[in-house]
Amino acid sequence: MSLNKMPFYLAFILCLVTVFGLFTVKDNVMTLKVELQEVKKQVQNEEDAIRILKAELAYLGSPERIHKLASKHLDLEKPRVTQMISDPLVDETEKVKSMVSKVDKKLVKWRYKKGPSKYITMAKGEE
Repeated sequence: MSLNKMPFYLAFILCLVTVFGLFTVKDNVMTLKVELQEVKKQVQNEEDAIRILKAELAYLGSPERIHKLASKHLDLEKPRVTQMISDPLVDETEKVKSMVSKVDKKLVKWRYKKGPSKYITMAKGEE
């Protein structure tokens, strides 16, 4: 072999290796693209299933439906005042006295508060 033909064979082999490498990379990219599309489809299917389950949960938990089922399957009556009793272990007068003694009326200041609770108390005192 002469030295003039050696670079030609070397360049030809280098070109073949490069072409093979490019085809391998292209094949890997195409495979990954297909896998990505499959994963996107699975994610979309799961999101659809979640939306359906949320809608079903909203339907099953609706107060109107629960009320209809309760009135159909349960024999419940509205409670009467005579059925309600106070806690026999706590004397009402003792409970009121303890609450009044804990909070001195001079130390309580009422403020208006926006939100779910309209009023809050602010107790000023030594801690």
